[in-house]
Amino acid sequence: MKRLPILVLGLALASGCVTPQPQGIDPAAAREAQLREDLRELQAELRRSQARIEAQDSEIAFVRNELTTLRRETPTQLRGQVAPLETRLNQIEARLTALQETQARDKQEIVASLSQRIADIMAQQARATGGGRTAAGGVSATGREHTVEAGQTLSDIARAYGTTVNAIVQANNLPSPDRIRVGQKLFIPD
Repeated sequence: MKRLPILVLGLALASGCVTPQPQGIDPAAAREAQLREDLRELQAELRRSQARIEAQDSEIAFVRNELTTLRRETPTQLRGQVAPLETRLNQIEARLTALQETQARDKQEIVASLSQRIADIMAQQARATGGGRTAAGGVSATGREHTVEAGQTLSDIARAYGTTVNAIVQANNLPSPDRIRVGQKLFIPD
């Protein structure tokens, strides 16, 4: 009797049961909804990463404050014992420096990873919507329009859309890749 539920579960798994999709759902709309969900997950991951970075910043500030306090409050009768304490403080500072370097690398990895994932999602959305326009200079091309935000470089934008800086420069007739401004609209070729 105990084997019957296990047998039924095994048969259900082996038969390749598929949940039927409701009729009338547009596959493109379903894909877009999935892309939005992926974007929400990335944003949540970014918030969690920022919280971890803030916690590390707080820990670093606390340790630095403790080091400063210890150095200031060492009584004169303990001056003979300062050398071992200085050694210990130097070790703590070295660990703190290593922690800051690790934090910087982690920030770079997180930004690179999230940028790549966002670029992938944006590329998928672009392919799903099939949007296009004509590039500057009258050359017919498909692509998207992007509005430059504070802190963005052409390299960041090109990476986000899966293209090259040179392609963006040519499509927009930019005199220099270093001269873009916040709010500027750029055509991003596919």
